[in-house]
Amino acid sequence: MINDHERNILKMQDQIEELSRLLLNDWQDLEIHTVEEKIFRVLLRIGNNALEAYVEKKGTGENAYGNEIHSYSVKNWNYISVFGTVPI
Repeated sequence: MINDHERNILKMQDQIEELSRLLLNDWQDLEIHTVEEKIFRVLLRIGNNALEAYVEKKGTGENAYGNEIHSYSVKNWNYISVFGTVPI
């Protein structure tokens, strides 16, 4: 069974392949500044997926402390990175 961080790694690989295809084919008739912007946007999505995969693999850290720390509430929050928002 595939877990969340592995799903994000596969998604990143698909995005990189798609970027290569677009650069070699679909974007050949565009001006360089337009291609630069498109590359940047794709790379931001890839970076966001990479950071999400990292967080999903690392976990919340709660298990590292065993019974030493008692959590009274579980809160979801968003980490705001240069790649975009990553849920924690």
